[in-house]
Amino acid sequence: MITERLTRRVRISNEEGLHLRAAALFSQVARMFACDIRLACGERHADGKSVWELIGLAAEPGTELVIEAEGSQSEEALDRLEGLVAGQFQVSAAENNHEAL
Repeated sequence: MITERLTRRVRISNEEGLHLRAAALFSQVARMFACDIRLACGERHADGKSVWELIGLAAEPGTELVIEAEGSQSEEALDRLEGLVAGQFQVSAAENNHEAL
């Protein structure tokens, strides 16, 4: 089965950028999906499921990230991750209890 690589551009709008907590949350959500997820920040690239690689992007507030997903759940993953970044890495009470994650 051939899968298409999907891409979304997002801008970090929270005051701390892609800090440890945000990177951990992003990777936690990314790991929920059966697809490969990569991020690009300028010339730097990271596995979207790796907290340490995400931190290595050194993405500050206002930085544009390119999220790429390839696999059977790519579109769902991109929708969820784009929403996470747009929501400044905030999660609802239900998500904190893993009901929605």
